[in-house]
Amino acid sequence: MIKSEFLERAIFVGQDADDQQQRRQQVEQILQVPGVEKPEDVAQAIWQAVAQQRAEVIVGTANLSVALNNLLPGLMQWLFRKTFKNQDSYNDQP
Repeated sequence: MIKSEFLERAIFVGQDADDQQQRRQQVEQILQVPGVEKPEDVAQAIWQAVAQQRAEVIVGTANLSVALNNLLPGLMQWLFRKTFKNQDSYNDQP
């Protein structure tokens, strides 16, 4: 996730108004975490990817998430569900 002004335009969908508000608050809390990428860092990574003709680039702390997901996908899925706990029913189908 990138720290930016996107919350001003974001539309959160939920089962009801309370669920929508909870989702907004979850994202607001995540944006306060120090590991969330700054727009300048993302822009620099994109610039380097273009210069090096790379089709994909992973920025900053996302590298850790990708590595952990490759090693322990079930654990990461559980962790994301706990982190983004909401009213949704989850389906584990690929």
